[in-house]
Amino acid sequence: MIEIMLVLALVGLIMAAIAYRLRHGDIEGRIQIARMQIRDLEAMVFRHRLGNNSECPSIQQWLEDKTLKSEPKDPWGHLLTVVCPGEHVEGGADIVSPGPDGRPGTKDDIESWRLQ
Repeated sequence: MIEIMLVLALVGLIMAAIAYRLRHGDIEGRIQIARMQIRDLEAMVFRHRLGNNSECPSIQQWLEDKTLKSEPKDPWGHLLTVVCPGEHVEGGADIVSPGPDGRPGTKDDIESWRLQ
């Protein structure tokens, strides 16, 4: 009976460790996706400004001309903030994901100027 309890306890510990690793990997994967989304938007802003006399695009403009199908959201479903022209990168845009917690201005935010 004790042996069965020990085996069950060991299996429980192993399952907890696996669940922890999967959860941690999921968060890291989403962070990487958010970084890629931000870099893609940065490139879109750059190309737009090259072809439009340095005029900054707006998300609304991109939605109207079908450049974007919907407002850009991060992997957690939160809207990305795009400020053009940006304060942090000359000639570019400041793009921010509020990160996993969904609250802007916290330490888990993913900010375009910190990716470089």
